[in-house]
Amino acid sequence: MGFGDWAIVSHEHSEILGEAGLTTLPESGEVELGYMLRRPFWGHGFATEAARAVMTHAFTVLELSHLSAMARPDNRASIHVLDKLGMRPAGRVIHRGHEMAKFEAP
Repeated sequence: MGFGDWAIVSHEHSEILGEAGLTTLPESGEVELGYMLRRPFWGHGFATEAARAVMTHAFTVLELSHLSAMARPDNRASIHVLDKLGMRPAGRVIHRGHEMAKFEAP
């Protein structure tokens, strides 16, 4: 499909902070936006910046028309990132064995 995960690298910290990218959901075939940061880098805006770059790439370079994202319902920080990206709630699903809040864009 021409996509995957990218490392989130900070020039300031000279290390890998986490990863962000796109994957295909096996259950539905939808493309999922995902991101993950190492705990010391939470709360600094890195997740939003990386997820926004992935989303921009998905819609402009790959010309995708739809993206999904999942977050645990109690993960307020991750849900806040998805809200800032303009993704909208789309119900609850079982994803990788866990109940997740699903978000969609556009």
